[in-house]
Amino acid sequence: MLLLPLGLLLWLRVPILGQTLTAVLRMTVQLLFVGFYLQFIFDLNNHWLNGAWVLIMVGVADFSIIRGCRLRLRRVWLPVFMALALIRHCYG
Repeated sequence: MLLLPLGLLLWLRVPILGQTLTAVLRMTVQLLFVGFYLQFIFDLNNHWLNGAWVLIMVGVADFSIIRGCRLRLRRVWLPVFMALALIRHCYG
């Protein structure tokens, strides 16, 4: 599905081709790791491991949001973490 857009970027000599290829490679590796992890979790079916994984995901999302907004980490990490955890609890 990415061959057409990548081909167009190459044909039009758009300068973001390298960044796009890097993003595609990262996406592929991340999806592979998530697939391996999910297979492991489905085989293991451990509630504590699932809970730990949710906390890790919320922590990574927390850091990503704070970094993307260019906020001070010390000041807002706990409120953002709690908000994400609450959203995960209510809608997860």
